[in-house]
Amino acid sequence: MSNEIILLDSGPLGAITNLNSKKPNIIKCQAWFYSMLERYIVLIPEINDYEVRRELIHQKLDISLNRLEIRALLSWHYNVYLAR
Repeated sequence: MSNEIILLDSGPLGAITNLNSKKPNIIKCQAWFYSMLERYIVLIPEINDYEVRRELIHQKLDISLNRLEIRALLSWHYNVYLAR
C-alpha cells in the first residue's frame, strides 16, 4: 500500500452508499472505490460526510445511511478516515 492520499468528494461518497443502483456510472464509481482501498489512504472530508448524510436523511434512505455508517467501521481494516 502507498502513503498516497485520496480525498473522497461527496459525489463518489454518495455513489458508494447506493449499492442497489443499476446505473453504469454508479457501478463504475463503486468498483473504483473498492480498488482504491487496497492501494491508498482514503480521506473523507467532514463536510462531504455531512452533505451526503444530510441528503440521505432528507430522502429517508436508511439503508444507504447505514452504509455511510459502515464507512467508519472500514477504517479498522482499510485506510478510510474522516478528515477534520
